[in-house]
Formats: sequence, C-alpha cells, structure tokens
Amino acid sequence: MDTNPYEHSAAKPAPAVTPAATPATPPAAKAPVAVAALRARLEGQQNLLLGLLGGLGGAVVGAGVWAAVTVATKYEIGWMAVGVGFLVGIAIRNWTKALRPSTA
Repeated sequence: MDTNPYEHSAAKPAPAVTPAATPATPPAAKAPVAVAALRARLEGQQNLLLGLLGGLGGAVVGAGVWAAVTVATKYEIGWMAVGVGFLVGIAIRNWTKALRPSTA
C-alpha cells in the first residue's frame, strides 16, 4: 500500500480575519503626555525619610534572623551579612518609592 496514513486528515480552512477598527488618535501620540504625567505623580510620592526608616527596619529584621540562625546552629555564618545588605537595600528602595538615583 502506497497510502500515507496522514492523508485522511482534511486541512482546516483558515479562520476569517476581520480588520480591527482603527482609533481616531493613535495611542502612540498620547503616550508621551501620559508618561510625563505618570512620572511627575510618582516623583511626588518619593520619600527619603520613609526610606531611611524602612532601611533601619530591614537592618533590624536581618540582624534578628542572623542572630537566630547563629544561636540555633551555634555557628556564625559571615556571608549572611550580604543577605542583610540586600534586605536593607530592597527596603530602602521600596519605602522611598525611588525612580532613579538623585543627581543633586
């Protein structure tokens, strides 16, 4: 037999494509204004004092975890300081709501 076992499956017709309605004003034309307004709003929410308090809280939590691990294992793991540093940095970044480093 020279028949192909896959020949019996009929090709499905392609779905009909309907053209999408074009908006009156392209979204790309509105984007710079919206981005500028969003950036201005977010820059107004930045707060250095909350960032410092968040960093202090992250340091206290990290030191507490480090102390608990040291007491539980009776072994001081020095590289945990890197984790505490990351925790403090993330806390400062999140609590200040910083968008970019200060250029002043």
